[in-house]
Order: sequence, then C-alpha cells, then structure tokens
Amino acid sequence: MTDTATEPVLEFPTTVAKDDGVTVLCPAQWEITIHFNEEGDAVLRQTNWPEDDDTIIIRRDNISEFIDRLTDALGIPTFGRP
Repeated sequence: MTDTATEPVLEFPTTVAKDDGVTVLCPAQWEITIHFNEEGDAVLRQTNWPEDDDTIIIRRDNISEFIDRLTDALGIPTFGRP
C-alpha cells in the first residue's frame, strides 16, 4: 500500500461553520473502489487502513437488481427498467 492509503479521501470539508449556509452532504470517508473479477462479479472495496478493508461481492446475475434496489433506497428514480 502507498502512504496515501493511510488517509481518508477528503473530497468534502469535514467541518462547516453553521452561519455560512453550507451543508456537508458527504463527510470525509475512506476510498470506495469497484472492479470486476474473472466471473464478472462486481467487487466493492472500502479501504480502512490499518484495519482490514471491507469487501462486498455482488454476483454478476444480481448486479442489475442490486443497482435498482440501491437507487430505490436512495430515492433515485429507476431508468429504463420496469
């Protein structure tokens, strides 16, 4: 691992002054990556150095249903699917 793996990815400010009218929607968090294994399964991994990384594997035949349910849970409308 590189030295950058020891720090969370800082895409958003971690603190916000209450009087500036800004709301942090996603605080700093560890990096989340996706890749596909030889079987075509989606592999999600979140770095958690120095602890073990968290890994979620979604079988290839479940990816569409997983994405549909994830977006439904987040309140994002379904596109092009019944």
